[in-house]
Amino acid sequence: MSSRGEGSPNVLTEALACGTPAVATKVGSVPEIMASEPDLGDVVENDDLAGLTKALDVVLSNTYDREEAAKRFNKYTWDWCAATVNKFLFP
Repeated sequence: MSSRGEGSPNVLTEALACGTPAVATKVGSVPEIMASEPDLGDVVENDDLAGLTKALDVVLSNTYDREEAAKRFNKYTWDWCAATVNKFLFP
């Protein structure tokens, strides 16, 4: 996901929930999403074409256990999200 601006991109979380490794630019909540679990892919600086190319090459060259990745990432449900937000709103 080569983007100059995002909040919390659904396309990234949907891909990760399917076990698809991703490469995304460092915008919005992308760094936090990509750091939430191991081996999700890579994050690169915005407008870094060489970094983006290298990260894509690495992700496309590696073998990933997509089923296992999907299992790990699928714990982030709407209920999990609501409970996390409520911790901040109602400590």
